[in-house]
Amino acid sequence: MIMLLPESSIKMIPGLGLRRAEYFYKMGITTIKDLLFHFPRKYLDRRQIKKISEVIPGETVSLKGNVMAVEEKRINRLSIVKIAISDGTGVIFLIFFNQNYILNILKPGTKVFVYGRIDIYKENLQINNPLFEILETKRKLDYILPVYSVVSGLTQNFLRKCIRYTLENMQQFPPDILPLDDRSRLKLSSMKHALINIHFPENQINLERARRHLIFDEFFRLQIGLIYKKIIATGHIENISQNKFESSSVHNFEKMLPFQTTADQTKAMKEILKDLSEGRIINRLLQGEVGSGKTVVAIFFLWLFSKDGGQGVFLAPTEILAEQHYLNWSPFFLSCGVESALLTGNLPEKMKKQVREKIEKNQIQVLFGTHALLNEKIVYPELKAIVVDEQHKFGVEQRNLLQKKSSTVHYLAMSATPIPRSVALAFYGNVDMSTIGQLPKGSRRITSYLFKNEETEKVYEFIKRQVYDEKQGYFVAPTITGSEESSVVYHFNKISQIVEPQYVALLHGKLPGHEKSKIIERFREKKIRIIVSTTVIEVGIDVPDANFIVIDEAEKFGLSQLHQMRGRVGRSGKIGYCILIHHTDDPASVSRLESFLEIEDGLKLAEIDLSLRGPGDLLGVRQHGVLPLKIGNIVTDIEILNESRNEAERILNNKLYLKEKYVRIKEYLEHCIQSKIID
Repeated sequence: MIMLLPESSIKMIPGLGLRRAEYFYKMGITTIKDLLFHFPRKYLDRRQIKKISEVIPGETVSLKGNVMAVEEKRINRLSIVKIAISDGTGVIFLIFFNQNYILNILKPGTKVFVYGRIDIYKENLQINNPLFEILETKRKLDYILPVYSVVSGLTQNFLRKCIRYTLENMQQFPPDILPLDDRSRLKLSSMKHALINIHFPENQINLERARRHLIFDEFFRLQIGLIYKKIIATGHIENISQNKFESSSVHNFEKMLPFQTTADQTKAMKEILKDLSEGRIINRLLQGEVGSGKTVVAIFFLWLFSKDGGQGVFLAPTEILAEQHYLNWSPFFLSCGVESALLTGNLPEKMKKQVREKIEKNQIQVLFGTHALLNEKIVYPELKAIVVDEQHKFGVEQRNLLQKKSSTVHYLAMSATPIPRSVALAFYGNVDMSTIGQLPKGSRRITSYLFKNEETEKVYEFIKRQVYDEKQGYFVAPTITGSEESSVVYHFNKISQIVEPQYVALLHGKLPGHEKSKIIERFREKKIRIIVSTTVIEVGIDVPDANFIVIDEAEKFGLSQLHQMRGRVGRSGKIGYCILIHHTDDPASVSRLESFLEIEDGLKLAEIDLSLRGPGDLLGVRQHGVLPLKIGNIVTDIEILNESRNEAERILNNKLYLKEKYVRIKEYLEHCIQSKIID
């Protein structure tokens, strides 16, 4: 008898030859452990089996019967296999398209379980491409049948057979990461029990116990890694001078500003100051809606270090935004006796060289820029602080390039995409978070509307009136060219026909940097009144006087992204307008957009986005270096996520993982470090 280990190759399973192994490889399954952790996507409950005489066309049912007849027809290259089954009360036909291997499986006399949707064709009941399993008399019937994701060519039956064989012949199951007494306290089973019952549960209770154990284990391993990263990243700095970060720093900074900060801005600045005064390395995420004033907090962060000769960089996702930040804040730094500069890819090489030389001599303390700041040629002798604006626009490796330019560097990331608590726990658990929920007084008044595609002419009329009233705004489309009526080029040409062409500009990411800067400058000077653009305006433009935005094919954008674009208007205290145009008849999509009209709270919209689209679409979390979840759901399993977080914090914060009892956790952390899951 073959005894299997988690690391054993799947080729050790009898009947799994080279050809079939290729199917498994396509699904990312190469080892026995991979196979066991390929969880069912759903289950069929065979406790509720209908009689054929009772079925109704349109319903999805479970049936049990005997194969009475088998027939194959060929129409050109199409193979149609027709199987007649009966349970004594009636006959139903099973139809399989281009699956002639079924002929070798479902032969007359075979007893079979069937699951699928009832159709009717020429007065005969049938099920097209049903799920099925041969009922073997030699073993007990599984009443809860697992259904898996499979690639073409691999059947459910064969996959189940492989998993069953594996479970019955495991010499050693993957070990539990937590010891028995902790699992008992947390009401968790064992990995062996969980893996057996997630695939072939005897009853619903065992299935739920298995799910809870595996979800907890998945979340716990994620949290252990995140918290350990946080401990490393925010460790104590022994040589840091705490005296220069006086408690009065926030007050002194605010006195230099020509406006009053909000309570949330002040709170965020005090949180940064507290980290520094305690001698901690800052690794903080600052979240807040567009227009909430995150940049002020970032400037405070850079000012703290620059006023004492330290260097800081402000990394922006676009040249336009980098230039705007520099123009807005360079006078402030100059008034403080701090030298600042701008470095983007668009600058002439001679100017780039001059800036680099000044940086190397520490003659520049604050540097605004784009990816050009990551250039390996640049040497920062006193780099102390890094600000990354719209951090999800940068990959992990890009952000790390800057951090590696100094042995001790403090990091502040900013995001205008509101982050739900479950996402924060699951994907940002390794950083501290500050939130700015308040908007500056009188900063935003926006009314939102929804139009069908057939009503676009009405929107054009609205734009025409706004332009002739000397108002400014944006028209956003998802593509530069694309289909005829959904591109920025199409809308640019249409709008140029209804208003004077000199008032309209075309803006997208493929334009040279100097052209984009020129367009924005003319827009800021009100020489241009409407910019027809792609989503480059999402993070690239800050013009407070803009008071309307039109977004075409709004159904293609997430609610958080729509909200972020909406935040680009109505920032001067005047009424702003956000108009969505949709091209869909799907009720769910239209309902989602209608909710956008009613809800102005970015966090609530982010929660809706999360439940509908998932965290990957919401934040691009694949950039964060975390593994995708196989079984856990951060929306529906939030209680288990909280529980796993608390347990991980208890063990790591108290350094219990150094004890022999928690050797599995120590081994897991070492594995993560070696595999660069934690870096």
